[in-house]
Amino acid sequence: MHYLTEQQIKRVLEASKDSSYYYLAIWTGMRRSELLGLRWGDIQNLTVRVNQVAHQLEGGEMVYTEPETASSKRTQDIHPRAALMLQEYKQWKESLRITCNNSDIVFSDPDGTEFRPNTLTRNFF
Repeated sequence: MHYLTEQQIKRVLEASKDSSYYYLAIWTGMRRSELLGLRWGDIQNLTVRVNQVAHQLEGGEMVYTEPETASSKRTQDIHPRAALMLQEYKQWKESLRITCNNSDIVFSDPDGTEFRPNTLTRNFF
């Protein structure tokens, strides 16, 4: 296994500083499906609860299910900077009246469409 150096970690954090999604991914190590399934109600102060995951079906439909294993369903601490970014992201969405088409999903496009897994992966690289 290869680990990032301290300098590489700083570069990744700097590059992701304007994205709540990527910043949260880096600080928590949460999987893509866990982040895409995250709801505003799952965020409390400096913790997030992983209660559901998101997957895209072949036809493009997004589905939300419970995590596959008991250990995947968990509460996880988040860095204060990540919590602040989430709060700012929520305020930004509220100021533009952006609501996700699927209840209180955190990460969505400005038109309310849930983020698609492959789009996020391509944008990161």
